Amino acid sequence: MRRPRSRGNAGIGAFLCSQEMACAHAFPTLAARVTSSRRSPAPFRTALFDPSWPLAFGLWLDSTMDGRTGIDLLLERGKLRVDELVALARELFASGAVAHEPIPGTETARVHIGAKPDAAWAFLAMEATHNVRCALDQLAWRLVEIDGGTPGRHTCFPIADKAEGYGAALKNALRGASQAHRDAVRGLMPYRTGDDRFPDLQDVDNTYKHRLMIPAVVSSTGLEMRVSLEGVEQLAFRVNIPGGGALTDGQVVVTPAPFEAGGGDGELPPMRIDHGVTVEVAFHLPHLGRTISVERLYECVHGIAEAIEPLVADVA
Repeated sequence: MRRPRSRGNAGIGAFLCSQEMACAHAFPTLAARVTSSRRSPAPFRTALFDPSWPLAFGLWLDSTMDGRTGIDLLLERGKLRVDELVALARELFASGAVAHEPIPGTETARVHIGAKPDAAWAFLAMEATHNVRCALDQLAWRLVEIDGGTPGRHTCFPIADKAEGYGAALKNALRGASQAHRDAVRGLMPYRTGDDRFPDLQDVDNTYKHRLMIPAVVSSTGLEMRVSLEGVEQLAFRVNIPGGGALTDGQVVVTPAPFEAGGGDGELPPMRIDHGVTVEVAFHLPHLGRTISVERLYECVHGIAEAIEPLVADVA
């Protein structure tokens, strides 16, 4: 029988390179030692097979799997990225790059867009949502482990589009976890019509697996209601209603005239409703036919991290 040809140093070299990169993050002193040895193949091979490395490297890997460490790192990374995204959006609008000019004699205005969101913002949204989704799955894995079960390919943090059938999905995804922990996850209502932040996060994460969503400036209808009550100077309520697709420079948008009612001899208190031009940075989900704003991504990432904290504390 013919023996397969040995790859010799080529195969070993590929392995060594991968280990060098991994160790560089774990052990800076060892990384420096490996880096300096690149000039000479012999010292490099000697350093790699130092008997203290496998033990130390194994201990480092094991330590990241215990408790809540990995979950916390993922959540913090997700929050960091979405915070950067929010800061960029605020900077864009504060610069005056996006403005509107009322068209005299009409209930319309012309939008001026001097600068658009950078396409690189998409990677911040991608990393933020994917890190939190991974943290949820790691939480599911740890819950099964601490309850004495054996996690496997089926283990995940279940998120659904509807409440119907969620119980069965939960039972399978957290097979091996205690009933108390399954009930706690179900209590979070991570499905549509429950806590929509969970399915919104999953929609963005799933979309980024197949296509890159480029951010754009989109319009929404800003409604501001001011109500004057006796003894109270004024109460103000503002609601943004998501609008259509991306705005273009020079596009005309509708700005209805203010609506006033009440006051005088009537029974209603004085009331005024203003319709403003509201713009925001959002990402288009083409297969769902809707957009998700930077503000909503912030709510999802930070809100989910806060909501799951009691469960994360259990795996510490």
